[in-house]
Amino acid sequence: MAAIIEDGRASVETLSERVGLSPTPVRNRIKRLERDGIIKGYTAVVDLAACGLSLTLYAFVRLRSMDLGLTQEFERQIQLTPEVRTCHMVTGSYSHIMVMQLEDIADYNSYLRERLSKLPGVASIQTQVVIDTIKDKIQIPQ
Repeated sequence: MAAIIEDGRASVETLSERVGLSPTPVRNRIKRLERDGIIKGYTAVVDLAACGLSLTLYAFVRLRSMDLGLTQEFERQIQLTPEVRTCHMVTGSYSHIMVMQLEDIADYNSYLRERLSKLPGVASIQTQVVIDTIKDKIQIPQ
């Protein structure tokens, strides 16, 4: 699994060399992982700053209530929001934590005032700005 996480574009032959197996069992394992939904897809790692999205923020959102209809509508709106990279419903004093990518702080100011604060049920928002990324890598513990 670690070999395919490291390089999702590697050929079956390359992966088989890395893990010390012949290509057939490696190919079968990959197919099984895909079929079982463990491998959900393959993506490219993109330099977001090079694409003009140099500001990463964490927004901690508290909804007015956890009413099912309100929560579902908020989450539906988040699904449609390209600025939100990741959104998690969490325990604790906030209901949701979102990771967002934007151009700059002025872009976030507009987004906050015109869109995020107007989403259904939003009671409060606290934002943390990322100043440096120390680690951004998926690893499977051995």
